[in-house]
Amino acid sequence: MAPQSACSCGIDSLQSFIGHDFDAGELGPSGFSAASVHRIGIFDARLLNLDCHAGNMLVKKHDQHENYCVGADELVPRDHGLCLPEWLDDPYLEWQHWPQASVPFSESELEYISNLDAFKDAELLRRELPSLRESSIRVLVLCTIFLKRAAAVGLCLSDIGEMMTREFCGGEC
Repeated sequence: MAPQSACSCGIDSLQSFIGHDFDAGELGPSGFSAASVHRIGIFDARLLNLDCHAGNMLVKKHDQHENYCVGADELVPRDHGLCLPEWLDDPYLEWQHWPQASVPFSESELEYISNLDAFKDAELLRRELPSLRESSIRVLVLCTIFLKRAAAVGLCLSDIGEMMTREFCGGEC
């Protein structure tokens, strides 16, 4: 009889070390560009990130870089363990109330969003991550369609985040 492996093969986690200076909770949002907040927000909205708190956004400070002005801070998302849930749930979106989230999307951001193809991305996920449940893939499709339609009618990231979350009722609901 052949020996059996103690582990089952599958994708549990993919990690990459990202050098950073702070997390967003240590600084507050004032040093972040609208573009950096928009990148995080677009990503979180598509994947229905249920856990986008300030500690899950790393901050890299740049003295000078070709894509950043002097002193600009770059937000880098981390810990996506609560992305692509199997059902629609109430996300926590730290950036939702930041001033940058109320800034309208730029033309390049609107173009990026309009070019998203939820069904092509769903096929990619089915092919590359066969262990991902179909219900999670449906969440991606639904959230991407919602993001595209919301951006197309001129909603800003703050409006989109508000529509994706429930109002906190303080136990009154």
